[in-house]
Order: sequence, then C-alpha cells, then structure tokens
Amino acid sequence: MTRGRRIAVAGVLVLATVVLLVAVLSTWVKRQALDTKNWTNTSAQILESKNVQAALGAYLVNQLFTNVDVAGQLQQTLPSQFQALAGPAAGGLRQIADRAAPRLLARPRVQDAWRLSNENAHLPVPTEIPCSNCPSATVFPVESLTTTCAPSWMSL
Repeated sequence: MTRGRRIAVAGVLVLATVVLLVAVLSTWVKRQALDTKNWTNTSAQILESKNVQAALGAYLVNQLFTNVDVAGQLQQTLPSQFQALAGPAAGGLRQIADRAAPRLLARPRVQDAWRLSNENAHLPVPTEIPCSNCPSATVFPVESLTTTCAPSWMSL
C-alpha cells in the first residue's frame, strides 16, 4: 500500500470516529438534556435505587452537619444546665439522621417531590414573566424583577 493511501485510510478512520462520537453525543443530548420527560423519568428511576438512596442520604447528612454547627445550635437552644449535652446530642442526632435519610428518600412523597423538582429545574428559564400585580405592565423582562413588583410564586 502506498504512503498516500495509508494517510487517506487514517484520515477516513479519524473522520468516521469523530462523526460517530458527535452522533452519539447529539443523540444523548437530545434524549436526556433536552427532553424534560426523559430527564425526569431517568432521575426518578435513579432515586428509586436503594444504593442511590443510601449514598445520597449519607451525602445530605454530611453536608448538613458540615455546613451547620448542630452542636452550637443545640447549645443556644438548650437551657443553661443542659448546654454541656449539646455535643453528645448532636452526635446522637447525626446517627438518627444517618438512619432516617435513606428511609425518607424512599418515601413516595419525597420521590414525587424529587420528580417535580427535576421537572421544574429542567424547564427552560423564562425571559419574560406575566405579572398581574404590576400596575404598569402585564409582561416584563426577568432582569427587572423587584420585591415590590414580582409574581406571587417568586416569594416561595
């Protein structure tokens, strides 16, 4: 085989690989990233897994106890004679939370909330919002949202 043909074969193989990669990636993006129903169903199926519930529960509890001084919060809440028990109580609460989080994630109401939050998070961001509370306009750009003139759902 001549040198020119080897280069041509290599070039065609590289081009075919790139085209294949782009085709696979575009199919995945279309089905997962751009299709709200597929995204919602996939994420709901993932949360139904006991392994995912255990891992996510542990992660959420770790984040809570890492970012919140639970012992300090308990110490501020408890009467002065019980403030010394805040540390052990926080440790006990941590154990309870570690056991309860996966069970909570398995509940149907939490699963439904997960599905709804994923569906809402996947919807496109509006560029204009209708406003029945605003005297001057019925539709306004999102950048102009203020606390005095905002739709009622903005206060949630």
